[in-house]
Amino acid sequence: MYKLLQVIIILMLISGSSFGQTRAITDDGDTIIVYQNGTWKSVKKKPTPAFPAIGTVVTSTAIDQTTNSKTVSTEEWRYLAVDSKKMSISASMYKTNDVYIISLVYSGDLGCLTKDESSLKIKLSNGYIIECVQISKNNCGRIQRGDYVLVSAEQSKLPDYMTIMQNNKQLLATHDWEMMRLQGSKHYTDLYPNSYKSLRFPQQFFRQHLSALERQ
Repeated sequence: MYKLLQVIIILMLISGSSFGQTRAITDDGDTIIVYQNGTWKSVKKKPTPAFPAIGTVVTSTAIDQTTNSKTVSTEEWRYLAVDSKKMSISASMYKTNDVYIISLVYSGDLGCLTKDESSLKIKLSNGYIIECVQISKNNCGRIQRGDYVLVSAEQSKLPDYMTIMQNNKQLLATHDWEMMRLQGSKHYTDLYPNSYKSLRFPQQFFRQHLSALERQ
């Protein structure tokens, strides 16, 4: 490393650079700053945040005694996202008959969350936007609940809607989310990841919960 520093300093003196400092990479992969007077200092790397391993979300399973169909549900992540008015949503997911559904609770008033009309748009880290339509019954009030399938109202009418749903599921399973827009009968709200002590990586919600459902 010291030989490399000597070479860098000599090159700086030969070139007669007018800059006060030069950033360089050593043969060990470290970044250093070399000053014109020959002194240098290392640049400390910022530690990379430790993301939790996929596979920590708890699930539960229920069997319908009449149809014998299985529903797998994930635990609820509370206060997953907040909007500009400090209103929040909590969310979980469930899977039944290979259909994946997002279950939301919003602590605010958007008019009503309406079946087949209310939508949830999810912007992912790759810039892609996935639109989901509400399939649960109408819900109004200060605390509003809605279940959203992974296709839009228009897509749900297409013959290949299951393929579209699987493609959307794959996108959600491989990318973090950046923003969600929840549309009610009167208003909509934009919500952003809400990180706090008990929920450090809210942007991983879909990746974590879909992974948990896939294991069942």
